[in-house]
Amino acid sequence: MFGAGQQPGRPPPTIIFDDFTRLVEATMERLPEHLKAIVQTGQPASDPPETTELFAQVRARYDTHGQERVDKIFTEFSRAFALLLEAAAPGPWHYATLDSGYMGPDILGDVFMQYTNPNPAYNSGTFLTPWPVALASAKITIGDGPAQIHQRLKEALTHPDNILGQAVLLASLVIDDPQQAGDWFFNRVLPAAIPFYESLKICDPAVGSGVMRECCINSEKRAKAAR
Repeated sequence: MFGAGQQPGRPPPTIIFDDFTRLVEATMERLPEHLKAIVQTGQPASDPPETTELFAQVRARYDTHGQERVDKIFTEFSRAFALLLEAAAPGPWHYATLDSGYMGPDILGDVFMQYTNPNPAYNSGTFLTPWPVALASAKITIGDGPAQIHQRLKEALTHPDNILGQAVLLASLVIDDPQQAGDWFFNRVLPAAIPFYESLKICDPAVGSGVMRECCINSEKRAKAAR
């Protein structure tokens, strides 16, 4: 996708990377609404105007050689998004003991530093925060993120007005199979909790690849393993 050199009509790698991360962010932000809509109607939710406009703007940037080229580029974006989800699926702790460079499990940051930033023609002098530094900052500012998320999920599910949440929580007590428990959690418990869930807010004035947010969801045990 990034290529070794600039071709006529092709945006520089930094712009391509920025477009990709903006599309990923917009897609991930809508996932909770899509989950709720699928539970209620069986269909994903409609995107708000700003999301539709973002996708149209990105498409217009690459609309220099016809619709076929645009479709090809968005196919590459889709493949990259699928690879990102696949790589992130095990969680940051999965990479704690692997030799994944100073960016650790920060997959987006690693891609940017290796393939986009080193190009002297487009290097903006950007240096993303290394994993150990971000991990230390997260522990200082937010403490045990997973424990807070767990507590907020319980509060959302047991909210007096969340009848569905209380029901799925009770039903989960009889599930012994780990695979079924995982499916029940993601397909039933989370969608029931989301309408009453109070988000955990993180102040990150320079978001970059989102490494601070990755670090904030690490548990103490996994954080020690990463170090």
